[in-house]
Amino acid sequence: MSCTADTAVPWTDRAYREFHGAGCGATDADLRLDVVLTAEAVPATANGATAVGCSESWTVSRTGAERWIVLQPPGHGDPLWSARFDGTPDRVTVYCGKGFVQDRNGQVEVFSPVHYPLDQLLLMYALAERCGLVLHAAGARVAGKGVVFAGKSGAGKSTLMRQVCQRPSPGMAPLSDDRVVIRAQDRGLQVFGSPWPGDAGIAANLGCCLSAILFLKHGTENSLRSLEPREVLAGLLPVASLLWFEPELLTCMLSFCDRLVREIPAFEFSFRPDLESVDVLESFAKQL
Repeated sequence: MSCTADTAVPWTDRAYREFHGAGCGATDADLRLDVVLTAEAVPATANGATAVGCSESWTVSRTGAERWIVLQPPGHGDPLWSARFDGTPDRVTVYCGKGFVQDRNGQVEVFSPVHYPLDQLLLMYALAERCGLVLHAAGARVAGKGVVFAGKSGAGKSTLMRQVCQRPSPGMAPLSDDRVVIRAQDRGLQVFGSPWPGDAGIAANLGCCLSAILFLKHGTENSLRSLEPREVLAGLLPVASLLWFEPELLTCMLSFCDRLVREIPAFEFSFRPDLESVDVLESFAKQL
């Protein structure tokens, strides 16, 4: 990441620290996005740009291959920042609003806005054509196998990951309790932790081969039920972070979802909030 100001000040949220710097475990196989921060005035979106996607606080607009992501929460007169890139975001320019820029003893400092939601949106674009997805799911290495625990808010992801943390073992390691990244690499489908934790605050810069997807369900006993492909797809789509407003990229992302359904065994995991559930998981993973 480069900066047109004198100094770039990184995002210092605790969950991000393990993902920053030369010691974060990056490899040549990792995605590389070149992000340029500038203290120049946040420009108006390009003439003729059409809004294609939005949330309560951000908007994505496009004109040809050019994309603009603008953060403007309700009640803010001016955008907080605006990010511009062409097609796949290999190089992104982020225009930082006044709230991210300060003059300290004659030096202009830019506080990096490259955190949620900007980094997740950029990663979604970058993964779309590179066989990958962000999932609203927890993840862990269980008995040395990568297991994803999918579910909407309240499904029990953070609860289960807290239980995993209470049962440390050489083959057990939590990756995340709320968002994971799945990618196709030379050694197969891989699952990685992310810097976007849930209530348990788990965000590990680790990855391993993906061996199973478990859809969580609160239950009165700990049990696993194998799922049919149609059940898997019905559970997967609501937790996949998809660019619904980008038809060409959406086709690629849905194709990757289909690959997950075909290649990775999936189960419904009814569990109780006790350590016995971790024992059940370990026994299950050893048989994968």
